[in-house]
Amino acid sequence: MNYEISVIIPAYNAERDLEKSVNSIINARKTYTVEIIIVENGSVDHTWQEAKKIEKKYNDVRVIHSEKGVSHARNKGLEIALGKWICFVDADDEVTEEAFTEMHKNINQKADLFIFGYWKNNKKILPNINNHISLSGKKVELIKNPTKYLAVWGKLFSLEIIRKNRIQFDPALSLSEDSDFLINYI
Repeated sequence: MNYEISVIIPAYNAERDLEKSVNSIINARKTYTVEIIIVENGSVDHTWQEAKKIEKKYNDVRVIHSEKGVSHARNKGLEIALGKWICFVDADDEVTEEAFTEMHKNINQKADLFIFGYWKNNKKILPNINNHISLSGKKVELIKNPTKYLAVWGKLFSLEIIRKNRIQFDPALSLSEDSDFLINYI
């Protein structure tokens, strides 16, 4: 199937939050073609069993294993993703009802990266830059506020750009792997 968006969820010891996170994506996707890839990566709880239960419930959910570590999990998800666009969601995060409607409104514009707002402490945080970006010349603008812009969640990445340029998360990093990926992407 051709998907517009592949959502990659690294799931480490996430048995408590995983279903809530996936359900938020299922409820938000409405009629859009969205696949969900849950990547269990070395959990010592029942995350794998929870993920397999969710996979049985929904046709567009796939569950796989990876080596331990969020970078390994995200890379494994990127290997099998079928969507034109990639969205990363942490297993303890939820997407809002309007998330995919907002994303879908934008993905028909010519851009290489989309940046969306997010909620923190019941406050909506919106990007101060244009949310649809062509990559030339934007690196400095994003680096100026790393806390706000250099996380991989709240963004849509082109799978074509990722694969063409062999961009991956660096498993050797235990901090700032998001920033490293995003800087390599831009």
